[in-house]
Amino acid sequence: MKKFNTLFVLIGCTMLFIACKKDYTCKCTAKIDIPGVATVSADSSYTISKTTKKNAKNNCTDTENKLKPEIQAEGGTISCAVN
Repeated sequence: MKKFNTLFVLIGCTMLFIACKKDYTCKCTAKIDIPGVATVSADSSYTISKTTKKNAKNNCTDTENKLKPEIQAEGGTISCAVN
């Protein structure tokens, strides 16, 4: 019986770690206001494969931080979030 319980716990822990890793989508929205013309908006998304939600959020935040200087130089804003 003890071997069965140990095996059950081991399988349960393995399933827990496997279940936590999945695909996430990072969606970014950039907006640039061109005075007297229009506001330009662009959406972009990409898949972050087989990771945890925390790592996906960090990856998405890194993407936002890399794009932010270029977008802000044009007078715009950008935001990225994991869906």
